[in-house]
Amino acid sequence: MSIAPCFKEQTVVVLGLGRTGIHAALALKAGDAKVLAWDDTEPARILAKQKGIEVSNLNGLDWCYVSAVVLSPGIPHKHPKPHPVIANAVKAGVPLISDIDLLGRCYPKAHYIGITGTNGKTTTTSLIGHVLAHAQKPAYVAGNIGTSVFSFSVQDPESTFVLEMSSFQLELTESVCFDTAVLLNMTPDHLLRHGGVEGYQRAKKFIFAGQSSNDLAIVGIDTQLSREVYKELQVRSKQVLIPISATTVVPGGVYFKNGFLIDDTEGRKLSVIDMTTCRTLQGAHNGQNAAAAYIIAKREGISTAQITQAFQSFKSLPHRQEIIATHNVTIPLTQTLSSRSPIFPSPAGTGIENGVCRDPGAKARISTLDHGELDFALHTAKAVWAKSASEMTPAGRAEWLPHNTINNGVTYVNDSKATNVDATLQALARFDNIHWILGGQFKENSLEALYPYLNRVKHAYLIGQAAQQFEQWLKGKVPLTRSETLEQAVLSAASNANAEENSVVLLSPACASFDQFKDFEARGEAFRHCVQDLNILARTGND
Repeated sequence: MSIAPCFKEQTVVVLGLGRTGIHAALALKAGDAKVLAWDDTEPARILAKQKGIEVSNLNGLDWCYVSAVVLSPGIPHKHPKPHPVIANAVKAGVPLISDIDLLGRCYPKAHYIGITGTNGKTTTTSLIGHVLAHAQKPAYVAGNIGTSVFSFSVQDPESTFVLEMSSFQLELTESVCFDTAVLLNMTPDHLLRHGGVEGYQRAKKFIFAGQSSNDLAIVGIDTQLSREVYKELQVRSKQVLIPISATTVVPGGVYFKNGFLIDDTEGRKLSVIDMTTCRTLQGAHNGQNAAAAYIIAKREGISTAQITQAFQSFKSLPHRQEIIATHNVTIPLTQTLSSRSPIFPSPAGTGIENGVCRDPGAKARISTLDHGELDFALHTAKAVWAKSASEMTPAGRAEWLPHNTINNGVTYVNDSKATNVDATLQALARFDNIHWILGGQFKENSLEALYPYLNRVKHAYLIGQAAQQFEQWLKGKVPLTRSETLEQAVLSAASNANAEENSVVLLSPACASFDQFKDFEARGEAFRHCVQDLNILARTGND
């Protein structure tokens, strides 16, 4: 754990006691600050007390003795309505800061690399950290990626921090000037929190605040809002400015074209990295992520050969077009299976009866778990049955739903992080023969940007609050099922996909998750468990 000495013997309020708030409070306490902490949820307050953090009801607090409020990113301070504690702090003139701002106050001589954008920032942040580690250049990777900046024991005041920055963090971070700042892309998002698209764009631009001629700005030009920022920086700013693109040739920049990363920063259009050899960085969107990482690595003195090796060894992140399972065998079904008397005929005409293998030539395994899993292979093929946990019989066996044919090359993809239309567009552009699961809390005005990709979709399965609206928009454009729940959507998608060749069951919701899940991670894990419960697939090892 780090120590935050910059508020020694001063009073600091920490509002929000998730990962960010807990670590900030502990670091301030270790730096001899008086910490007054609060969270609106009781479990968070209990956890804070267990860690030795003083939890205080802030109603009636005399704010004249408070030096700052460290605010967790999820708590609104302007739009749609400020939290009551924040309203009182602002009225008293107390500065609001993020945990990243607190870090900058504690380590003013550190080297800061900041990454933001509507999509791709977590992958890019992780990739940059991986490349630096591969080249034995130590750095702390933290921020919006999910790791608190104060979870490390920092020894060197001039350390390197690679920080994923959300728009919420950026608008409360004034003490950090990023030596290298990346804006990958920008499409309308979090509009309620920022009072509209102008406020969102303004927050993202803070990543370039204070940069001088020695600093580097990397800007993706593939989206209108980020392209506007690039043009503005061209006119008004003095820092080194390099454009990147996944779709367009950019003179003087780095871009992705025909599977290669092209470096034109010196006007030579060099094909520097064959991205087809980087198995976890496939797709044009990852080409742009790689372009940003390549520029930063090159600036850090890392050779192209080392960068390529790092790209090739990079492990993909959970919930981001993550292939969680696949299967490539087909055998025909000749008979249905009753939940009371499970019988599956083998090619020889014998089979498995009442849980016992009657085919001496079959390599089969029967699972007798309470939830009725059945997983077996006849000769070299696996038979596939989809079940629903809600369809348990009194006898404890599940109802097994047979398909006309057994799974032939079905791939299951967890893209739960796709909480907006633009992120889902990237997934639809990557795959074919898609059984698409979408829905949740919709944050935008339309799915229109996805319409050109619907020819890749075999069937759509709608879940969550947005199901009714999505049904109206997609009806007549693609076959639809109102599944409502993720579990039912996976069951239906698996059933349909197993009847086709080389299908993809894709969870890419284009929505936030909060109507049915704690967060997108919980939704992605629920999808993973649903696929595991189908008991039909082997893990690919693509973690």
